[in-house]
Amino acid sequence: YIHLYPDGKVKIFYIDLRVAGRNEDFLNRVENTSQIELIKGKVAKVSKDRNRGQLIVEAEDILSGTKITASADLVILATGIVPNEIPVEGITLNEDGFIDPDQLPKGIYAAACSKKPLDVSASLKDATGTALKAIQSAMTK
Repeated sequence: YIHLYPDGKVKIFYIDLRVAGRNEDFLNRVENTSQIELIKGKVAKVSKDRNRGQLIVEAEDILSGTKITASADLVILATGIVPNEIPVEGITLNEDGFIDPDQLPKGIYAAACSKKPLDVSASLKDATGTALKAIQSAMTK
């Protein structure tokens, strides 16, 4: 939708880009859009410039090794998907802290983001497949 705002500029600060499938095409379009700048680095602080009413983003650019200060009309902070840190007896976690579906007790199924980070579409497909697997298992008893 960036074409709807021809004067708009977008800065995306990221630590890690993990894209798969159709999202790879989306990332390619973003990388080739002059109005969007991808910056590998962490946002350290967001404050408000009281005189101008704009938000000020302070971040690091890891690739250039510089600190960046940018003004913005809108800031969106998004977190990555992280596993739940509450241990559950009998549930084995993988090295990333997500449920290891191959190590679950019989009759327990892990679905979607409990196993790994997924987008909404992939989560829905995985959850549907897991539900069908559970139904099939119940019907063979």
